[in-house]
Amino acid sequence: MVNLKNFWEKFYYKNYELKHISKNSPFSKFVLSRIENYTNVIDLGCGNARDSIFFYSKGKNVLGLDSSLQAINSNIIKSKTKKINFIKFDVTQNLSKVVNLKSPKCFYSRFLIHSLKPNMIKMHFKQLGKIFSKNDIMFIEYRSYEDKFRKKIFNNHYRNFMKTDQIESFLNKNYLYSALTIKGAGFAKFKSENPFIARHIIKRYK
Repeated sequence: MVNLKNFWEKFYYKNYELKHISKNSPFSKFVLSRIENYTNVIDLGCGNARDSIFFYSKGKNVLGLDSSLQAINSNIIKSKTKKINFIKFDVTQNLSKVVNLKSPKCFYSRFLIHSLKPNMIKMHFKQLGKIFSKNDIMFIEYRSYEDKFRKKIFNNHYRNFMKTDQIESFLNKNYLYSALTIKGAGFAKFKSENPFIARHIIKRYK
């Protein structure tokens, strides 16, 4: 059984400063062009903060959440001259305890979903449903089921390859829906790796 907490603490201890994961992701650029009217961004599973820092550089008010204390402490040190709030937090827990940014707000989730076990995904969307207002928006990107047997560079990661209709089911149970779903390769190339990913733009039913 994979202990996700221990795994990610060790991963960020060894790999936090890797140059090839320091530049902001293609997904962050995809999102930025669509959130012109959103000042507040919550980076769920912010990791080494590369996208948190990118959104901050574009004038956004950013909150970065991650369950890894190693990542959060490193992020605080790296961004000490920037007004970014980084908090160690398990995103399957009560998000209202740490998310107090005013709406409209943007929830940003890159490669978080496939790192969670199915029961954790269920709990995560349940918590989001409680604080997600009709004026909010969410962007998620994850390795979908089609990526399961494709080449991986970090092949020792735990990955939960979900089908998009499974994600839709979790969303609908919490009054959320995908306003747009995109699937395919070529969106998140990483060195010699070209993962098959899914992207959703999520809104709340009125």
